[in-house]
Amino acid sequence: MRTGSRHKLYMRCSAGVIGLLATMGAPAARAQADPAAEDQPGAVAEIIVTAQKREESAQKVPISIQAIGGAQLQQMGIANTNDLPLAIPGLQISSSAANQIYYLRGVGSQQVGTSSSPEVATFVDGVYMPFASAALAGFSNISSVEVDKGPQGTLFGRNATGGVIQITTKDPEYDFGGEASLGYGSYDHLVGSLYMTAGLSDRVAASIALLADDQMNGFGKSQATGEDVFKRSIYSVRTKWLFELSDATQFRFGASFDRVKGDAGGAIRPAKGVKLWNLATNTQQEIPDFYDTNQNTNSFHTVEAFSVSGTLDSDFDWAELRSITAYQGNRNSTYVDFDGGPETLLPVYVLTKEYAFTQELQLSSPSESPLVWTVGAFFLKQRGHTTPFQFGSPFATVALPFGIPLGDTYELYAKATTTSISGYGQATATILPDTRLTLGLRYTHDRKTIDGYGQISGPVAPAPLIIPPTVGNQKKSFGKPTWRIALDHDFAPNVKAYVSYNRGFQSGGFNSNNATGYTVQANPPLDPEIIDAYEVGLKSELFDRKLRFNVAGFWYDYKNLQQQIYVNGQLRTLNAGAARIKGVDFELVYQPDSHLVIGLVGEVLDAKFTDYANAPGYTYPQGFGVGPLVPTPIPNAKGNYLLFAPKYTGTLYVNHTLETGIGKFTTSANAAYNDGYYADPGNLYKEPHFVVVNVSEEWAPDEQFSVQFWVKNLFDEKYDQSVTAVGTVGFVGNTVGAPREIGVTARFKF
Repeated sequence: MRTGSRHKLYMRCSAGVIGLLATMGAPAARAQADPAAEDQPGAVAEIIVTAQKREESAQKVPISIQAIGGAQLQQMGIANTNDLPLAIPGLQISSSAANQIYYLRGVGSQQVGTSSSPEVATFVDGVYMPFASAALAGFSNISSVEVDKGPQGTLFGRNATGGVIQITTKDPEYDFGGEASLGYGSYDHLVGSLYMTAGLSDRVAASIALLADDQMNGFGKSQATGEDVFKRSIYSVRTKWLFELSDATQFRFGASFDRVKGDAGGAIRPAKGVKLWNLATNTQQEIPDFYDTNQNTNSFHTVEAFSVSGTLDSDFDWAELRSITAYQGNRNSTYVDFDGGPETLLPVYVLTKEYAFTQELQLSSPSESPLVWTVGAFFLKQRGHTTPFQFGSPFATVALPFGIPLGDTYELYAKATTTSISGYGQATATILPDTRLTLGLRYTHDRKTIDGYGQISGPVAPAPLIIPPTVGNQKKSFGKPTWRIALDHDFAPNVKAYVSYNRGFQSGGFNSNNATGYTVQANPPLDPEIIDAYEVGLKSELFDRKLRFNVAGFWYDYKNLQQQIYVNGQLRTLNAGAARIKGVDFELVYQPDSHLVIGLVGEVLDAKFTDYANAPGYTYPQGFGVGPLVPTPIPNAKGNYLLFAPKYTGTLYVNHTLETGIGKFTTSANAAYNDGYYADPGNLYKEPHFVVVNVSEEWAPDEQFSVQFWVKNLFDEKYDQSVTAVGTVGFVGNTVGAPREIGVTARFKF
């Protein structure tokens, strides 16, 4: 555990480094600058967002939003979606094997499986991304990342009780151009990217983006095998085509293929401050180095995902029509040495294949209409296959279900489908001078099915043997209306206040990886989540737009939370009764001139269960962190904090530009603070607080070439990005925060 004095020292050092760097180097564009900003040197750049399905200034939208431009992502050292919590307070990421799960303002769930839907939805160029195992994405041709906080249950193509992450890639251009970059850092980390765009005719333009991000050495090693652990590679190719069919109609075609390989999320090592229990020897495992494991076979996952999409935009003067069609596929192969020790006790292997087809239609009025409205419909067909979920080998401490002989393997096979259809509409009217009322309504109908069985597979069993009590086939439909009511008023040209009430809905479903089978008795359907969100906010730009101050207070009533946790050694998703979440988001940006930007974004959060009867819990009978972790049900977890909901998070950043006779020097520094989070409903384990500081210095002798020297995690802070309570093994830090990395990146624009 870190002492209080060390924490204070780190905070002082962080503030000192940022203060020093503030006198040196350049602001990266947080968004597109409008002409008005260009007329006011030093004005804070305008942020263009699409939270209401149309391009608007973020300061005009009555929603709490944080958006970051592609240039600032580079400056802050945000290389992929895994790094986003360092820039977005209130956003947490929990990894479960290859699956990346987002929590926003305490809303989220670790549930994974071929029938699950994330509480925080991700969209890329307007296309809904349904697969948690394909959520890790590298940033190479990104225009912006926008995070819309709170339930977005009206306009978006899939309900999201926690919020929406929108990733926008660059549109093709007719003039030939692009950018190439090559970077090298600690741990033999090589990153190369190439982006090219050109016009193929007077009405057709295309682009291609390539990314190779390969960390060849791990952060640590397995004590049992000596092999590297905690390493990852990301390979991606994306293409985008623009067809101008007429002056009023455009068609964009996009295609991508991504391959991610690594062991983050599946490596079994003790969370910070505790030890793992060796089930074979009934002793505490000694793993002195923070990044080491003691697994005799290294965990791994390989995810391959593709996406093909087409977006048609047509302007009819009185309205704009948009059609978004997409087909996606995902293959996830995962192996985990689940006991975490040097013996072979419980290896787990999972192979899943998922496919999804989506179609969305939107019809929107012009933004300048007296009544601004959008109506639309969304369709999703998603199917997934688990072939198989496999575990088992000699396991002397905990027996496998159904009396399976020790030495045999237990396998689950399952097929899950989701069919979703919804219709929605939203309108904003000016009801008084400078006062607007927004009303939105949506109805969603989901139908989910699960079909599966369990079987015994050799070597003891002579042939695969299906276990009759596990065989099941279920169907269930879920339908709910959701809505949005918002009132906003302009007190001055650059000062807006708003209040809103949003209802969010997450349909129920089934445990697709349930070890006890797929019957109604063994695998009853989950109830839908319902969230009522109340928010009041202020958005302002003061002193000739040199200072931006935004603040939002929110209160959530959250019912039937879908929470995934290990119960008696089995991974299960259960409904928690209810929770209350309240907090404050704030953003403060100061730009005294065109050379300097100082920003502070943060969140104060209080997220607690108000009802969770018979909640899964754990105890250490011999004292905290000593001996085996014993499952101990909690009569009611009322009053306990939600998982992955830190009380305080914040990011302070400074960017400065210095023009010299030998070129432009850009200095950037950012410090992200996290107060720590609980990893179980019983609040037995809390990750200690941590501070991560990234710094960089970029030299650009001209407009085409630049060299950036960077340090990530300057103070080599050791922290767990994700912690899971794994049966009697203990609290597992299955994804570690990256240690200090030093590197250089060269970029060439053409």
